Amino acid sequence: INITLIRHGKTEANKRKAYLGITDEPLSEEGIAELEGYKKNGKYPKADIVYASPMIRCRQTAEILYPETSVNIVEEFAEMNFGIFEMKNYKDLEDSIEYRKWVDSMCTSKIPGGECLQEFILRTRNGLKRITPELQSYEDETEVVFIVHGGTIMSLLSGLTGKDYYDFQVENGLGYRVRCDFDKEKLCYNFY
Repeated sequence: INITLIRHGKTEANKRKAYLGITDEPLSEEGIAELEGYKKNGKYPKADIVYASPMIRCRQTAEILYPETSVNIVEEFAEMNFGIFEMKNYKDLEDSIEYRKWVDSMCTSKIPGGECLQEFILRTRNGLKRITPELQSYEDETEVVFIVHGGTIMSLLSGLTGKDYYDFQVENGLGYRVRCDFDKEKLCYNFY
């Protein structure tokens, strides 16, 4: 099957480059217009099946891009919990000792009140593992779309490819396309 992973449209927090994880912020007017422009220009493939994070910004993106397709919510695809850094940007946090420690750990240590990168990666990959039997049941050439967060895309694709988490950073409204071939219980992939 073909899986397209799309990062949700832009929000006000994204515009400020703030850490937006568990805050259920909707799309901004600019984000909505950007998605509609991309859609009008044929940027997105068709979707037979849509999976999304439970966050409103992902559900709104799904409604704009695929209004005729029902959305299957995958709770585990929610963005990382940024704890005390939530809704703040690097400028807001430049004097924070906790933030400096986190950055010095290559953003892998546990965030006070939030998750560590490894917990987040495990959660998102467990979500993919949980829905894999559904994915395996679809007919050949089914077009599946995941509308999720930048961190979720980085987690899933780094797990599938063995490449670094940060190799898969992506702007709002954009994403990656993966071809998945299944062999019994194993998820095999090919990029194109």
